[in-house]
Amino acid sequence: MFVMLQKGVVPQKPTHGTVWVAKSFPPWQSTVLNTLRQLHKENGSVPENKIISAALAKEASLKKYMKRVMPFVQVVKVNVAKMGLQAFNLTLDFDERAVLEQNISYLTSTLELEGALVLRFSEEADDKIREECCPGKPFAVYQAESSIPVKFINPQVSSGFLSMTVPIYQNDTVAMVTSRMCQYNRHIKGEVKLGSGKRCL
Repeated sequence: MFVMLQKGVVPQKPTHGTVWVAKSFPPWQSTVLNTLRQLHKENGSVPENKIISAALAKEASLKKYMKRVMPFVQVVKVNVAKMGLQAFNLTLDFDERAVLEQNISYLTSTLELEGALVLRFSEEADDKIREECCPGKPFAVYQAESSIPVKFINPQVSSGFLSMTVPIYQNDTVAMVTSRMCQYNRHIKGEVKLGSGKRCL
């Protein structure tokens, strides 16, 4: 993902993120895939670019995407060489969102985010994200959210660990806060109790 920053603005470390997952390709890419599938069927293989370009030029829905069409065609041709006819499929043969959900903790930890990644379908996003997101290539957006610093004091007597200040974000859960405390201080071992309740805020 590319992020455009305003001149003179110092970028903040992202704390939260949203991963957009596409159920199918954007309409213009679906048109290209269907056309290439038909040309492959008629010719027995993917024809040369001249024939492909002529066929795609007849599609009115592609007019405003013509600068992006042939680069996408080249990607598809490479995929056909690797995957065969499966490269023309408009959807994946597995549940991409389910796979990401199973690995959400690992992804959040690897990206060093304060809050768990949020998974959403691209059909709920704006036009730019819908155009960039496609099956097998999720689109991630990261942001730095505001927090409230909260100081935690250890009530245990004769403990070397006295206190620590931890940022608390909106919708944080007790589990998320305790996990954050352990990440901030690797010397914390065992169970960390912050009291009862589902949410800190």
